[in-house]
Amino acid sequence: MLTKIKKICLRITYLCHTMGNIHLSEEYSRDELLVIMPPDDLMVRDLLMYKRTEKYIRQNISITQQEAVKRILTDKGFQNRERYTDLQQLVKKLLGQTRLFVAGTDIESSSEDAQTRINTGFCELVNRTYPNLLMLRGAVYNETDVGRYLKNQGLYDDNITSLPESEQEVLAFIQSNNRGGVRTTMKNLIERFERRPYGWSYPAVLCTVASLWSRGKLEVRADSNLLEDNELDKALRNTQQLLKAEVMA
Repeated sequence: MLTKIKKICLRITYLCHTMGNIHLSEEYSRDELLVIMPPDDLMVRDLLMYKRTEKYIRQNISITQQEAVKRILTDKGFQNRERYTDLQQLVKKLLGQTRLFVAGTDIESSSEDAQTRINTGFCELVNRTYPNLLMLRGAVYNETDVGRYLKNQGLYDDNITSLPESEQEVLAFIQSNNRGGVRTTMKNLIERFERRPYGWSYPAVLCTVASLWSRGKLEVRADSNLLEDNELDKALRNTQQLLKAEVMA
């Protein structure tokens, strides 16, 4: 990767009091999914017992010389593992009853399945943080796809309005830079479209540029040399060459 991107995150918080009116501080209003679990005395009690028992067994089983004591500790360890399994099931149940917040906003979910509920919140987080991710229309890109997009030359209508929204966006950015006398490098494009409000993947940016090139909408140069076909394919896959590549519309 050529840029450092601020990641979106998931934060799970356990409440020690009622789930009534929750007032979030500014700290919890950032671009993250906040998952607030309801209070449960049994979970707290069993979790504390699990950790205490685990610590006690770890500290004593290797130093005791009495076989009877070792058997007792071994049995306690078995019981503690069962307690841990029960805790996992309880936490899963509680996660299905969580309150979800994205950027301080309460997110509704009718599902009581933990994974489905959290997925709902996470999708909302992605949509709010990267609204322009929808321009890719759900397409999944890989760096190995670059050559395929480059080989589409001659298959498109020259009408600018026929371009997908993602390609129109990239082309508009390059043309805007051209009008302002600003050079556009591949590094510039990657930095812009990986960040908010886009959130496009590194391969998505490369494939979009490759598609625009195949439509004859732009050209790519490295050290003033025009890159074509295989040379362009290699340059787009090579990080060092990519840094030097200049894009012109």
